[in-house]
Amino acid sequence: MPKFFAETGYKNPQDSSNTIFQHVHGWNGDLWSYYQAHPKEQQQFNIIQQTISAQRLAWTDIYPVHKLLNSIPDIPLLVDVGGSTGHDLLKFHKMHPETASRLYLEDLGSVIQSAVVPEGINKIEYDFFDRQPIKGN
Repeated sequence: MPKFFAETGYKNPQDSSNTIFQHVHGWNGDLWSYYQAHPKEQQQFNIIQQTISAQRLAWTDIYPVHKLLNSIPDIPLLVDVGGSTGHDLLKFHKMHPETASRLYLEDLGSVIQSAVVPEGINKIEYDFFDRQPIKGN
């Protein structure tokens, strides 16, 4: 790390493709492209994310989710942007399985492919640096 910091003038990285991660791994690209090229590490990252989520109070225990059910019935109800394998979206679905067709899980293709979600939930390949394709009211 000292060599990397010296080479960058001890400044905070401003480019996600030029951080200590790239220096350590000898990688030319951002973290997500690394995971696409290294599926085993991607899987390990997903497991860590799920484990961290399991240790915390669920958002569905904090937010009055019943308010979401009062929305217009024919539009998307909940879009989980960068939702990994869907752990947060699944918490809502468990409470309201009748809403499956109005639930959207968005993440990079390599992540979405490994997401196992109940039938009816929409899985969308999406990079959150791009324009959001799903519109609500």
